[in-house]
Amino acid sequence: MKSILHKLSIAGAMLCALSLCTFVSCQRQEIVFPIEEHQFAEKAGYILIEVIAPNETATGKDILYITGPFSGGKLLELTAAEYMDYKYGIYLDPATFVGGKSLADGYQFRSKLSGLEMSSRTDTVHHYENAEAGGRLDISLVHWEMFYNDHNGYVVYVENNSTWKDMALYAWSNDGPEILGSWPGITATGTETIDGIEYIYFDLQSENTGKTYNLILNDNQTDGNQKDAISNFEITRDIYFDLSDDACKEKGVAAGYKLYVLNHTGWLGMSLYVWGDGEYMGGWPGSKPLRSTVEVAGNNYLVYEFPVTANGKNVNLIFNDGNNEKTKPESIALKLDKSYYIQVVVDGGPKIIDPEGEIIKPDLPEGNMVIRANKPDAWENLYIYSSGFTNDWPGSLMESEGDGNYRFELPRGASFVFNSAPIGNQTSTIQGIKDDACFQIENNGTYQKTDCE
Repeated sequence: MKSILHKLSIAGAMLCALSLCTFVSCQRQEIVFPIEEHQFAEKAGYILIEVIAPNETATGKDILYITGPFSGGKLLELTAAEYMDYKYGIYLDPATFVGGKSLADGYQFRSKLSGLEMSSRTDTVHHYENAEAGGRLDISLVHWEMFYNDHNGYVVYVENNSTWKDMALYAWSNDGPEILGSWPGITATGTETIDGIEYIYFDLQSENTGKTYNLILNDNQTDGNQKDAISNFEITRDIYFDLSDDACKEKGVAAGYKLYVLNHTGWLGMSLYVWGDGEYMGGWPGSKPLRSTVEVAGNNYLVYEFPVTANGKNVNLIFNDGNNEKTKPESIALKLDKSYYIQVVVDGGPKIIDPEGEIIKPDLPEGNMVIRANKPDAWENLYIYSSGFTNDWPGSLMESEGDGNYRFELPRGASFVFNSAPIGNQTSTIQGIKDDACFQIENNGTYQKTDCE
């Protein structure tokens, strides 16, 4: 049903419009496709938000939420339309909005199964439309985060040819904790189609990379079915299985090699351009990394994935800030016959490293600097991000000193960005600060350096 309503309604409406044009003089008029027809009635005293969910939404299985400053960051559940797949709605009472906030302060949509609404691999969608009580907002969502095929750590893919009604994945080791929870383990993260085959997949979480575990597939305690998938599996690669009622067998699926990159450049963003046997990351400036990172020996690595067609090829890698700034030297030559761990610094360029060995941090002035900032009223929180020196984006929550003032210590000379999570307002990258400094930040992300009082 969902495929017919969501995909073919537009084609049907266009066909009808063309047919009319065959017999009558066509005039400009607004065409309302079936998927756009309202499924929820307006209600006095409430704001109605009615959305068209992305095509990849698992209707009937997924749960959609809205969140923002108006809800105090809480997730508010949308209701699925009774007679139309992909349509969801929610009634919001402005009298319950937190701290005088409104929808104009920004809000986001989230899928329980597939993450935040995204417009690209790296860009979260924020909405700022507002409506009066008793009115409505019609919104067509772009894509969910999972649409861009990003994963948290390595992935277990299962081609399900069994009659099981449900599926879970359990990991055990004689010497380690239950990294996927107690029996029966975790349920599937989602589904993904690869080379025409639909897989159920489980994200193994980046913090488990490098660990060795035994994996068991089971039917989530539905009928008592279970199969030993693999023993002594080192979590250093994706793995594919063919599951039937009789057996669970590993599939030999070709995959591209990966680069695990320790970004110590201070750049807010990093792109990778590849030349040699092929431009495998596209034209200049190349591609950004996957959204998920991998943690190894306490360090967080960006992940770039090559296509299978690059296996065995000779390439040169140029890391850049997405514009014109490059490392010095600017490139490193590799043969893609395996995956690599690479550290990137501006002065010194990229170099292959042992992730379990000694990691040399960028050469910065000795000691730390104290960064203070005044939080804009519209920002819910104040985070600071500095590659290699804070948590992954959005970074680390700054320490409140009261009256809207916050502080954080960084190595002298480190570049950084102020931002607000979860809404995602941010400043541009601030560079060249080597001593204690104070900043006044505006609601739109502009800032100015001020005297510390």
